[in-house]
Amino acid sequence: MIIYLNKRANSGRASAKWDKVEKHVMSLFPNAEIIEANDFACTNISDAIAKGETEYISAGGDGTFNSLINLLISNSFNQEFQRFKVGAIGLGSSNDFHKPYNEWICGIPVRIDFKNTEACDVGVIEYYDNRIFLQTRYWMINASIGILADANKYFNHKGMMWDFFKRHFVNMAILYSALKTISQYKNKKCRMSSDVFSIKDTVISNLGIAKNPNFAGEFVYPGTYNPSNGLFSLYLMENKSIIETLLMLARLWKNKGKISIQSGESDKIEISSDVQFNVEFDGEVVSTDTARFSIINKAIQLCR
Repeated sequence: MIIYLNKRANSGRASAKWDKVEKHVMSLFPNAEIIEANDFACTNISDAIAKGETEYISAGGDGTFNSLINLLISNSFNQEFQRFKVGAIGLGSSNDFHKPYNEWICGIPVRIDFKNTEACDVGVIEYYDNRIFLQTRYWMINASIGILADANKYFNHKGMMWDFFKRHFVNMAILYSALKTISQYKNKKCRMSSDVFSIKDTVISNLGIAKNPNFAGEFVYPGTYNPSNGLFSLYLMENKSIIETLLMLARLWKNKGKISIQSGESDKIEISSDVQFNVEFDGEVVSTDTARFSIINKAIQLCR
């Protein structure tokens, strides 16, 4: 058993949260080894895989969980990662992976029942870095292009006052990031192709690509959580004004009210543009001019 621990998550609040649950977690897994999420993590996780370790817990936020999934897959051969069992302890600011919440330790959401796991899909994103190098990353919660990706980039930025605000008023920080982004946002002119949306030229206000409909704190897409159906859900807001965007987000906040949004399910989609745009996946943000999304069905065992 490996516990992949990121005490820096949630602007540093994860450290105090870990102190609350550490004794309880270690009593459940007395032989667990802790690997810190730092510059040596890749080597340490690779060594654990080489020793035959198959059970892992992410202790941090959604970004920590994403980091662990990427380390496990990138350090495995072919379909070897299907033998991994992964759980999580929600020390982050949003903890979307844990939603809907069903188990807690000391007020911290957890999914660490390794006797109750399910083979779940892994999303794949391939993107160009500086229009030259094709990069591949993996995600399991949700991804976005448009307003929410730009808002995530703003939310992730550093600064002493901003870090303090995020640490103590996380939901307000998420909402402020969204409103700040909307006030300066320009819709993205893109080309998009999938078996759901095939639009040569579109103007994206926001495109959600989701396995879990919960995202960015209290926002919820109008869908259900289907972790192993081999598809991701697509939610397209196209060419919306600032007012229309605010109304749409208000209705997505805590799933309040019906919304009119283009939606469907697919196992692949490609988005490209003449200029670079932000792509967010599980809280991480990259910039590119071409992004391809696909899925690996039932790739990793997750604790329910």
